[in-house]
Amino acid sequence: MRNKIWFYLLCVAHLGISGYFWFNTSGTHTDNTANVLLGLGRLSGLLLVDVILLQVMLMGRARWLESVFGLDKLAKVHRFAGKWITILLLAHPILLTLAYQNFTGAGFLSQLWDFQVSFEDVWHASIGFAFFLFVIVYSILMSRRKWDFERWYWAHLSVYAAIILAFGHQTAVGGDFLGSSPIFNNIPELTWFTLYWYIVHAFVFGNLVWYRICRPLWNYYLHGFTVSTIKNETPDVWSLYITGKNISSFSYTPGQFVIIRFLAKGYYWQAHPFSLSCYPNTEYIRLSIKASGDFTKTIGRLPIGTKAYIEGPYGTLTAKKSQTNKVLMIAGGIGITPFRGIIEDLGKAGKDIHLIYGNKTEADIALRTELEELAQKYNIRIHHVLSNVEANSLQLTAGSFESFSTGFVTPELIQQLVPDVANREAFLCGPPPMMDALFKTLTGLGVPPKKIYFEKFAL
Repeated sequence: MRNKIWFYLLCVAHLGISGYFWFNTSGTHTDNTANVLLGLGRLSGLLLVDVILLQVMLMGRARWLESVFGLDKLAKVHRFAGKWITILLLAHPILLTLAYQNFTGAGFLSQLWDFQVSFEDVWHASIGFAFFLFVIVYSILMSRRKWDFERWYWAHLSVYAAIILAFGHQTAVGGDFLGSSPIFNNIPELTWFTLYWYIVHAFVFGNLVWYRICRPLWNYYLHGFTVSTIKNETPDVWSLYITGKNISSFSYTPGQFVIIRFLAKGYYWQAHPFSLSCYPNTEYIRLSIKASGDFTKTIGRLPIGTKAYIEGPYGTLTAKKSQTNKVLMIAGGIGITPFRGIIEDLGKAGKDIHLIYGNKTEADIALRTELEELAQKYNIRIHHVLSNVEANSLQLTAGSFESFSTGFVTPELIQQLVPDVANREAFLCGPPPMMDALFKTLTGLGVPPKKIYFEKFAL
């Protein structure tokens, strides 16, 4: 909570500083309509860049920020902030054009065109405007037409060009910057607000370059991550064992995930998040991946010896969240992967653990042998729920710590398997719709919302 407060204070301080420079150079405190529109136009421009920089910061995967909020929460705010970019992107040129109309008496379109031909930096900004508009429209179409991630990724790279164009535009013609006091009399264009703007941009993009490029490259150099073994866990789940140098120094907390890029033909331009499915050790890290899309269906054919570029680890869904002795964990399908390590951490802490694990059939149960070993070692109860098996044909050999049920994970079934569910905290992992439904189910069964922990991998 303390770190969250510091981040919020940082944002408020930035808005305060920007607001101070803007107010001192704006005409919004006068009775002149043109000056008011001009001031609001400048404000919308400043806020537009603020939101864009926030977007870059949120998805720059800075560890100090991700560890406080979680990457899934940052991604959610990122998507919401995109709506404000659209509003401010349109408001900025419209307000400025209306303001200058009052000064010149020209028509709206005539005044808008005059901006383009009179100021070189405004023309640059117009190109940036087109880039942003393209990304916004493309993102909307992608979400509706289910286009692949790679096309979206390449389209979003144009945002960086747009930011560069907007930056030069603001500092060159922005009244808030030109109206600020110069630092040196012989360099009138270097004002205090311009210097501050340089610092803000350097901070945001410094974080981006460090956490997205420099740190992963350093890890690659330090460890030389290599796919050494691919093991078939179930008919459609593979475990990738990744070895390298000094693996023990690649520190992560059980439950976390990495974003991995395989350096092999056909894989270079694709980076995807996968949970670490093993407990930290000195020999390897492991990813257990289900064939659920075009990319993951090819994992089993990945050449042994393939090098890997890894970002992370990320994630806040760890055993550190647990505050009580009684824990209920509910996993769906491949959602068991982060639980593999969390269960061991909770078991070592002596927690009373019940695991409800939903799959279609017995053959789909991933990491079953390891789960049974953990169950026996830490006295954990595992309840398998199979959705594609009829109750009257349930003829399975259950271990001493296992039970089997058919159907789906309903409120009635949870109550039956874990009668004291209301007195437990809950960890959830599975498809987002499943977690949303389980959240409502568990709160309905008396589990306080603040004691339900989950993380959505919709990055």
